[in-house]
Amino acid sequence: MSAKIDVNMKRFRGDVDRFRRQSRQTFRDVMHSQMGLLCTHLMKLYPPASTGALKAGGGSPRSIGKRNVATGVSEVAAPVIMGAARKARPFEGHMLYQDPSTEALWLVPNEDWSPESSIADVRSRHRAAKRNRKGRPPKSRNSKHKGFTVVNKLHVKRSVYRKYIRQAQGSVGKLKSGWVSGMVRFGRTPPAGWITDHASRMGASRVVADTPARIDLRAVNKAAWADKYPSVVNFAIRTRSTDLQKHAMKRLRKDVREENRRSKMRGVA
Repeated sequence: MSAKIDVNMKRFRGDVDRFRRQSRQTFRDVMHSQMGLLCTHLMKLYPPASTGALKAGGGSPRSIGKRNVATGVSEVAAPVIMGAARKARPFEGHMLYQDPSTEALWLVPNEDWSPESSIADVRSRHRAAKRNRKGRPPKSRNSKHKGFTVVNKLHVKRSVYRKYIRQAQGSVGKLKSGWVSGMVRFGRTPPAGWITDHASRMGASRVVADTPARIDLRAVNKAAWADKYPSVVNFAIRTRSTDLQKHAMKRLRKDVREENRRSKMRGVA
């Protein structure tokens, strides 16, 4: 990943070994299969869209991701209608602007009043913004001046604002795409195109060692903020362990039933 995440692998290694013995598979086959499954699980768990949001009817992962991008941009920039912008008036280091849709009056600091700004200016403000733990700009906070609300956002032409949002939404899927290389290399089917479109730049995988004495399989998510989800990575590892335990127990029960059947047959004979 782009930075280190501490992962507890002790339980997982033990479960892999127990499953290998119970299933009579080679250690190599089990590890390759588990690596593919782990990358697939991480791809599903990484943003956009949590399971909870989907269950609540929040839309598809892609639509949720696009909505999150638009919300993030709205925390650092705001659209202005040029007809109304021409009526704005200076007021003590600010511009007094009336939103024609709501008729609300607010102040915009002079340095943030920039109706002639370009998409590049919005991009620069968006990328420079502080980020929360999910990698998004935090909710903006307005202030007060002489009884007016001061909106501390870059105010740009509405068409520029909308165009930038559409451009920024093109990055949706990058966090997920960082796991696609590992999925494909270790035998899993790649996901939808809106995720795989970014895969060649956002992720990498390789087999460092693949011998009876040592197996070292690696997958790297190079997307920005990929390292901000240690709980997700550890949850995915625990899930793989639980799944291995279930399958090992299922195979054990099958073996016991088979042995009992053979014992009964020997007794009858």
